[in-house]
Amino acid sequence: MEVALSACILASVVGLLAGVAALASYEGSIGCPVSPPNISSGPLPGGPGLPSAPVASGCELLYSSREAVLLGVHLNVLAPVYFGALLGASLLAAVRRGLLPAAVLVLLYGGGALMVPRLVGAELREGVICPYCTVMHASIIAGLVGSVLLLRSRLERSRLGAWRAS
Repeated sequence: MEVALSACILASVVGLLAGVAALASYEGSIGCPVSPPNISSGPLPGGPGLPSAPVASGCELLYSSREAVLLGVHLNVLAPVYFGALLGASLLAAVRRGLLPAAVLVLLYGGGALMVPRLVGAELREGVICPYCTVMHASIIAGLVGSVLLLRSRLERSRLGAWRAS
């Protein structure tokens, strides 16, 4: 199996696990793993001349943010569906060696990567960092890199095959 494809599969599995954990946290089955009981959510003072730093807690603030809803559906509901689709597309790319499955992966990961700056911006505006979201964001970026490398290798292989046939 191609290394880039393995990266796509791994990124989608890790993202799916983080998405399920975020959904469970949102539904109240589990709590935010880094919300210490004695520390209030919100930015820490940065000191004289320094900006305030986000605190790694306060998932509830992010869940209630308007940035957490896309097309009327909460992102914690969409995330497992999105990463499940990525896993399915990655497995399809493993079975079908053509350009189309690799191109679909680039489009799916690319669409997710377009959302990452918006979501990280929401975290920074709220002054909190969600660990589940951070794992999903990293998975999207890693998967995008893997899918681009996969498409590139398959393009080169198809050009080489066309050259040999002529």
